[in-house]
Amino acid sequence: MRERWGEDFYKKVLFCGGSAGTVSAVYLALGKTEVDLAALYKYCSERSHARGYYYRPSDFLGECVIKTINDNPDTYKILEGRCCFGTTAFFSHHRWHMNW
Repeated sequence: MRERWGEDFYKKVLFCGGSAGTVSAVYLALGKTEVDLAALYKYCSERSHARGYYYRPSDFLGECVIKTINDNPDTYKILEGRCCFGTTAFFSHHRWHMNW
């Protein structure tokens, strides 16, 4: 993406994601590199594999997103209007969130 649209492409795009895509959306909207994202997924998959099939990998993804957001007290301002997050509630209700 950087090669095609320039180093600051992430400042001009609305990123959307649900579940694991949320992590990608947050990382991309904050300008993190593909190396950062690959390291995150490697960390999460290794921890999930070590804990077994029935342990939810989304717990590790959530932990990493929270850490990333807490790294900078203005993260929520940076993401405001530039990142959509999908949530699902029982039964079959899905919402996109852009503001908080």
